[in-house]
This record gives sequence, structure tokens and C-alpha cells, in this order.
Amino acid sequence: MGDGSERQRLEQPALGSVYDTFFHLAAPRAEVYRSILRAFSRAKEHFEISLRPAEVSRWLAAGTKELSAEELVNTLVQLREWGNLDASQDISEVQTLEEFNRARFLYQFTAAGEATEQALSAFDQYCLRPGELQTTALREILQTLEELCRLLSAETLDAGKAVRALRELTERFHQLVTRAQSFMRSVRQSIDAPSAEVDLFLRHKEALLNYLERFIGELVLATHRVSSTLREIESSGIERALAAAAEAEIADALNPDARQLAAAGEEWNLRWQGLRRWFLGDPGIPSQAEVLRARARGAIPALLETVRRLNDRRASRTDRATDFVILAKWFASAPTEDDLHRLWRSAFALTPSRHLRVNDETLAAWEEDEATARTPWNEAPPFYLTPRLREIGRSAPRGPVRPMIDRSSELAQLTAIAQEEDRQALAARQTLATGEPRCLSELPRLTERELDLLLDVLGEALMSDADPWQNLQATSEDGTLFISLAPPVPSASMAVIETQSGKLEGPNYVVTITEATSKPETALKRHAALAPR
Repeated sequence: MGDGSERQRLEQPALGSVYDTFFHLAAPRAEVYRSILRAFSRAKEHFEISLRPAEVSRWLAAGTKELSAEELVNTLVQLREWGNLDASQDISEVQTLEEFNRARFLYQFTAAGEATEQALSAFDQYCLRPGELQTTALREILQTLEELCRLLSAETLDAGKAVRALRELTERFHQLVTRAQSFMRSVRQSIDAPSAEVDLFLRHKEALLNYLERFIGELVLATHRVSSTLREIESSGIERALAAAAEAEIADALNPDARQLAAAGEEWNLRWQGLRRWFLGDPGIPSQAEVLRARARGAIPALLETVRRLNDRRASRTDRATDFVILAKWFASAPTEDDLHRLWRSAFALTPSRHLRVNDETLAAWEEDEATARTPWNEAPPFYLTPRLREIGRSAPRGPVRPMIDRSSELAQLTAIAQEEDRQALAARQTLATGEPRCLSELPRLTERELDLLLDVLGEALMSDADPWQNLQATSEDGTLFISLAPPVPSASMAVIETQSGKLEGPNYVVTITEATSKPETALKRHAALAPR
């Protein structure tokens, strides 16, 4: 009787809202439900669709609470009622009538249950996985765009390869954007509220700064190449590839119609426009790549300021805000109201002020006037305060005079470092800002400071909104250098620049770098004469 009623209850379709599949998250035994649903997910990854209760136990993760057979069946029944699982009769191994009448079921995900599990997996991955700035994603996006450009330049479009390239491009681009947003959010949180583990934060700040600087350099170079490739793809007719992707999107639909095809085409067009705006931007609106670059660059001085503030706090050990927070905790933990009053008087010294000047005259006056602690202040005898007490709150310095800290050696060291940085910057400017047009391959071996300066001016030129196939002009970030950049000759080989850190390879641009204080008209004329047509 019990088995028959259980079977009848299982065979009835689940009722209620389509969001009932999320009810297990707020259930008292939520961790048990989550373990069982993860077991079904792992089994499906190994192409096992339906599971018996005994097989579910085999897929449960190590460390999961041991469930009895009855508890496991009751849990599966509850998940079925919520709509996460579906159950079907299991008669594959039935040999007797008694076994046939016994409730035996195969469990598998429902459509809503599987969608719920995928949503929760994506939520866990998005929240628990740390963000990152993916330089490899930039390179892969560029490679995929170049492959798509080659496919569109052919006389006959290979629709299968084009659709595959668009799908890979969409997935990689979405991953790049979401991970970058998560990483910059975590950086901002570490700046606004540094971790309590100050030593850990200070230990990793060098790696974080190098990480940001490396990504900024990769983003500058990749953005220019991606922007050029995007313009070339659009001139070759991206609409053909988007139409092929829309047709592939509805190819497996039961009865595809023109409305579904138009909706799929509009969806792919929006994805392409989003990719285009991220790298190219709109007229008068900076691209998201430029915004991300600015945020990453702005995070560097903010991190340095946070490090300076933490070092100052550790050195001085005096922080009024921290003192008030500690005092507030003491007030919150005081057991009685009398303790609160004592703590208030001890912290702020709000006690009767008759002890400020007590001598024979004041004692005699008190005895004569019979003033007590309850005497109103306007009726009590006056107290005479010294000018020093009125000005600074105390009549004499407390304790010995604090010794002066000699910072002359530290100041001299900082001065020497600043002078050395100025010398390196001046040498780098003299090496690069010659005012003469030359190819990148003609540059001498560069030091690290010269390489940083070169990448700075190249990045400013390449991030401009001008047509990349025309001459580009820009000013360095500090406004001291002017650069004019001409596109390389198509037949020219790649430029290889020798540096202290290794070799830098890239397009062999023709560059002219001059001091911004000098008039760049003459240099621009020489640059235009040498630049390739």
C-alpha cells in the first residue's frame, strides 16, 4: 500500500511556480540537496543521464554526510516535488511480481532542474573565482578576428568556419570582460578597505603593480591591432557571417520561421556592435578598452597611496579614527550604565575642574563660602586659570620632551633616488626625442626607462580615434613629448627592438618624436616626406 501511494505521488507532475526548483536553497537540509544535485551534474558530465538511488550514492562527493537508503529516497522524492528531478519506472531488472509492485525509479534532471543547476554553477564560478586581466584572451580574440577576416576575404564564405569563429569570439570576449570587471572591483575594494593582514597586502603589492603595468602594455598594443582588424572585417562584409550565424542558431528548431530568424539575426548584430564599441567606441564617447586602460592606470597611484598610508600607520601607531573605533567597542561592551559613565569620564576627562588650582587661598575660600560639589557654578567662587591652560589645555608639558627624529639620511636617500630618476628620464628623452623620422627597427638598444617612454608615446598615438592607416599625432601623458606615427609599409618586415628586458617585436612604424616645447611643424614636414604613401 505504501509503495503504491509513493509511486502514485511520484508519477504526478510537479505543480507550482517554475521557480520551485530553487526552493532547496532555503530548505533546512540545503547542503544535502546541493550535494545530490551536484552528483547528478557530475554523472551527466560522464554521459550518465538516469541514476538509481544506489548509483547516486556512488556519485556523492567525498566528505558528504552518509545518508541511509531511506533518507536518500526521501530526499530524491522531495527534489522531484520541487521539479529539480524527474522519475520514471525502473523495470529493467525486475524478475518477480513482488519486485514489480515495489517502487523502483530512475531519476534524472528535468529541464528546469538542469537550468537551475547550470545557473547555480555559473553563480558559484562568478563569485568564487577571482577576477583576472587576461592578456591571453586579448591575443586569442585578435587571432580569431584575423581568421574571420581571412574567411570574409575569400570569394566563397565558409559558413561553418565563420560561425565557429563568431561563437569562439563571443565566448572569449565575454570571459575577458567579466573577469576584468571582477578584478578591477577587487582592486578597488583593496584600495578603499585594505585587508587586515597588512603584511600580506604589502608583500603582494609589487606583483599587483607589475601585473597591472603588463596588462596595460598588452592592452594598448592589442587594441590598435584589433581596431584595425575590425575595420577591415566590416569593409569585407561582416553581414554575411552574422546571417550565417543566425541561420545556425535556429537550425535545430522544430519549425523555424522568419520571425525567429530575424530575432537571431538581431541578437548576433547586437553582439557584434557590442564588440565593436568595446574596442572602437562611438563618436565623442571613449571605447570601453580605453576606459579599462584608464582605470587600470589610475589604480597604480591609488595602490601606492594605500601602501604609503599603511606604512605611516605602522610607523606612527597613532590613528585617531582607529582610537575612536576601539573606544566605541569599549562602550558597546560596557556591562552597566555606571561603567559607561566612568569610561566617559576617563576618556574625555569631563570631571569637576576644582583640582586645576588648589592652594591655601582656595581652600580657605571654600571653607568660608561652604561651597560643595552641588553648589551651582554661578554661585561658587571663581577659579583663576593661567593663559597657557586657556591656550593649549594644560598648564605645563607632561613628561619629558620628545626627542627629535633625524630624517636627514632618509631625505638624502629620497633625493638621490629622485635625481637618478630625473637623470634616466632626461637620457631617455635625449635618445628618443631626436626630431628626426625613423623606423622602429632603426632604434638603438633601449634601457628599461627608454622602453617605458617609447611604449607611453606609442600607446597615446595608437589609442587616438584617428584612422590607423593615416598619420597619427599625439602628445605623451605628461605633455612633454610630441609623436607623429605613420603606418608601416605593407611589404616591410616586422621591427625587432633590442631592450634590457629582451626583444620587442611589432609593426615597423615610422616615428618622429620631438620635445613639445619646440615647434613640431618642421618635424612633421620631414615625417610626411619620409612616411610611406
